[in-house]
Amino acid sequence: MKTSMKMCHALTAACCLISAHAAPLVEVKSKADLARLRNTDMKDEIITIRNYGEFHSKKIFQVKPSAKYKVSADMRLVSGAGGNILLGFGPKDAKGAQIYPSYVCVRGKSFTELASPVKKGDKVLTVKNAADWDLKSTYNHVVFNAKEDLSDLPNMSGVRQVKGAVSKKGNVWEVKLQAPVKEDYPAGTKVRQQYDAGTYMYAKQIGKLPNTWTHVEGFASGIASAGNPGNKFWKGTEKADIIIVFTGNNKSVVEVKNLQAEEVK
Repeated sequence: MKTSMKMCHALTAACCLISAHAAPLVEVKSKADLARLRNTDMKDEIITIRNYGEFHSKKIFQVKPSAKYKVSADMRLVSGAGGNILLGFGPKDAKGAQIYPSYVCVRGKSFTELASPVKKGDKVLTVKNAADWDLKSTYNHVVFNAKEDLSDLPNMSGVRQVKGAVSKKGNVWEVKLQAPVKEDYPAGTKVRQQYDAGTYMYAKQIGKLPNTWTHVEGFASGIASAGNPGNKFWKGTEKADIIIVFTGNNKSVVEVKNLQAEEVK
């Protein structure tokens, strides 16, 4: 009986140990595990990034809104002055398509509606009120079928504006676009100004690495109601991959190993 009890305790302890050290969701071991490489190579389990480079993990994992995720790696500067290292996640929708910042980054007080119909191919539109629209950024977009409660996010209907080209014409405001509108919209369609920003979720940003191997970790959990934070998944995220972006100069080289993503408590 005592022997049986000891075996039960041992099995329970072993199960707890296995549970506490669950396999990573994504683990990069070879070049075959990488995708979308720019100025990046891999040999003998070490990833080398030169100049201004980036890469993604080929494997994508399912994101649970209630879970917390850690992305981690060991890194070192090999040569050059270095640059920013951005470690994080690429947020994706249910179909695996990337969610861009312009789909979720909202300009406050910009919610209004079309004053007149818009036809597919138009590059000028009129809205009822653009008094509080931003005129300084080159990254502004107009999105259509907007909802005041932001339930339309991620809104992928955006068309980029011409910088500063918002002007009052009588009782309405005229807005000029860089690209043509993608479809017809009737007068009264709700619209909003949104903007582009950092392309991915940067859970950890490192200003300058030392020449010795350094362990780096970043965390993300929950779903943001709007915007592009680095520590929350963007609205509409159901899947994600790992990303690293290196903003070095043409003589800088960084090495990375033991890159992985895992769910943590």
